[in-house]
Amino acid sequence: MHGLAARKQGYFEEVLNRDGVDTFSTTVTLIERLRRDSIPIALATSSRNGREVLRRAGLIDCFDVIVDGSDIAELGLPGKPAPHMFLHASALLAVEPQDSIVIEDAVSGVQAGRAGDFGMVVGLNRGDDPKRLKEGGADIVVKDLAVAKLETRTTRPFDPRWVLRYDEFDPAAEPTRETLTATANGYWGT
Repeated sequence: MHGLAARKQGYFEEVLNRDGVDTFSTTVTLIERLRRDSIPIALATSSRNGREVLRRAGLIDCFDVIVDGSDIAELGLPGKPAPHMFLHASALLAVEPQDSIVIEDAVSGVQAGRAGDFGMVVGLNRGDDPKRLKEGGADIVVKDLAVAKLETRTTRPFDPRWVLRYDEFDPAAEPTRETLTATANGYWGT
């Protein structure tokens, strides 16, 4: 197994050296906006290459906290769908999970966010099956983070509560929107 893992790592490094790192412009824009608004950001990934990928993408300094596969192994944290790596990143940020948003493209990551009782779990559908992320527990599923308007979900700097804003009518999303925006006695209700 170690031999296969080393071989896979060699292939990965070869491709990384040859092709570099592709980024999603709207994701980078969101990261930059959150940084500008002084909203703490963490990267939690099972990959042992997390820091190197960020370094190659020129984004390593954009994150306040990075928890990658090397940290997970060193700390003995269980992998996804257990929420431990997300909870660890949240603790390092000094932000309660309920006040945090987890963005995940894997069902096991969505399940981890849900199990960790995070305030919102966004399923990022980079494939062709958004249903799998929704069934895994995502509050919303998007193909592009720009659609979620996550930068508007927090007001700054005096009021860290989330602001939900919908600019258009989407019949398929209405039940979720109504649930997310329900109020009870002046407090958020679910």
